[in-house]
Amino acid sequence: MRKISRIERLAKKEEKETVKKIFLLSAISIVLAIGLITVGIGLVGRASELFSSLLGGKDKTVSQNTELRRPVFDALPEFTKETEMTVSGIGEDGSKILLYVNGDLTGEADVLDGKFKIDKVLLSEGDNNIYAIATIGDVESQLSENHTIVVDKKEPKLEVETPFEGQAFTGNNRIRVAGKTDSDAQVYANGFLASVSMDGNFEVFVPVAEGETNIEIKSLDEAGNTKIESRKVSYKK
Repeated sequence: MRKISRIERLAKKEEKETVKKIFLLSAISIVLAIGLITVGIGLVGRASELFSSLLGGKDKTVSQNTELRRPVFDALPEFTKETEMTVSGIGEDGSKILLYVNGDLTGEADVLDGKFKIDKVLLSEGDNNIYAIATIGDVESQLSENHTIVVDKKEPKLEVETPFEGQAFTGNNRIRVAGKTDSDAQVYANGFLASVSMDGNFEVFVPVAEGETNIEIKSLDEAGNTKIESRKVSYKK
């Protein structure tokens, strides 16, 4: 009887150990299952993000490229007598340049090899404020630098005080030519550049040959307008 009792006790002990192992394995299985579910959800989420990014890759690229290079003009005059001109410059390849004059869309051109050119840009007399933007689809660049062009078709003032018509000279063959013009104008007498003061007074000495000489005096303003006067003089040694 004592031997049978010991066997029973051993059997019960092994049974308890088996139950513990089963419980432990069950707990580990549950933990592993939870971990797999969690990791699986994360993987699914990451896979979904990757798939979305692949599908929307093109749109994402466009949204990241919202910084278009703004157009840059080639040299433009500050003053002109013309009411039609060509505007050119550089921009970003693939973009379209929209040109505005005094707030109105005046012309447009595609950028090819980094350059653009817009012909027959109409200007009005007075101040013309010019700027441009670059566009690709719905994306616009920042405004270019503003540039003001003044259209001036009025000839400059030119008053020749000396010499007077038909004046005769002897001795020194360098004839003084003087008078008054606009302060921002240049004056030439037979091609010789005169000095012009802040208040528009000009003076230049012109060498002449013996006999009669025609002296042409020309005033040229910043817009390219000219006014010409002439004086016939005679010189004798």
